[in-house]
Amino acid sequence: MRPAAGVLPVPSGRAGPCSRDRGAPCRRPGTGNRDFALRLDRGRTRNASGRLPAIRAFPNVRPRYFIAGLRAVLVSNVIHQTIRCRSALTPALQRNIENLKALNPGWEHRLYDDDDVRDCILRACGRERLALFDRIHDDYGAAKADIFRYVRLYESGGVYLDIKSTARRPLSEILEADDAFLLSTWDDAPGSRYHGWGHWPDHGIEREFQQWHIVCAPRHPFLKAVIERVWHNLETYDPVRCGVGFTPTIVATGPIAYTRAIEEIRSRHPHRVVNAAALGLVYSIFDANEPGRDVPGSSVYRDSRQSLLRGLGSPAGIWLRTALSQTFSGFR
Repeated sequence: MRPAAGVLPVPSGRAGPCSRDRGAPCRRPGTGNRDFALRLDRGRTRNASGRLPAIRAFPNVRPRYFIAGLRAVLVSNVIHQTIRCRSALTPALQRNIENLKALNPGWEHRLYDDDDVRDCILRACGRERLALFDRIHDDYGAAKADIFRYVRLYESGGVYLDIKSTARRPLSEILEADDAFLLSTWDDAPGSRYHGWGHWPDHGIEREFQQWHIVCAPRHPFLKAVIERVWHNLETYDPVRCGVGFTPTIVATGPIAYTRAIEEIRSRHPHRVVNAAALGLVYSIFDANEPGRDVPGSSVYRDSRQSLLRGLGSPAGIWLRTALSQTFSGFR
């Protein structure tokens, strides 16, 4: 079945290196429709003062500009990564950071710890949201990292990479001048390292969008939608109904929340669908069975019996309420 006009099917990892969705296109003289939210006012080649015509960005995007060919670069040259505390950086993770810096000399690298993350949430979202954020149990550091990456990249744009993730090519070679948002799914071909990853049929997700990397312009509508969904998920979270551990994390704040929010509006906004692996983005610097491959504290949530949010009951209380709920679910 052919996809609806203007909507690209989500490609498998074996698809070509990238595909372009026009989103809400603009027309630029001589180039036809382009899938980035820029408008070049070419009413006159120069105005009365002799200056070049203005380039305007919208909605609420504040890109960097340079005059070579009057191109506008939407994605800022900043790499964002986070870890609970800097003392948790293992030698392997520190080498990864240094390699990223060496590979991208024109880029700024920013490493955020838990205090930086809280400051970001407070500044961008306010005290009420910070209070909700602070209710997330310490076992769920991954959920806090999820929220942070969405908020920080919505604020300033750039490139987010998980602390164990890396790039094999300079990021400037990966990006195109008009990139507003990159989307990628897992390369799950039979025999591949990630075969079977990213499929959540029970949650209506055929193929998840990866969010261990986020590459975008600031104020992109995709992340606005993701942030709104995540806050709603936390506000309505109930450990008996939603569960604890791995599943509620990926549903409430992780790739399922990310994918659902984006899919609902994907055809309306500029983005490029890519194969992250083909572009040189690497999910993990560690081999699958390499000792020390887990970032300290990052995987605790998988087996946690604690509620995602504090104040909703002890593990024993949650277990009892869940058992009773299941026992009497057939009664009216």
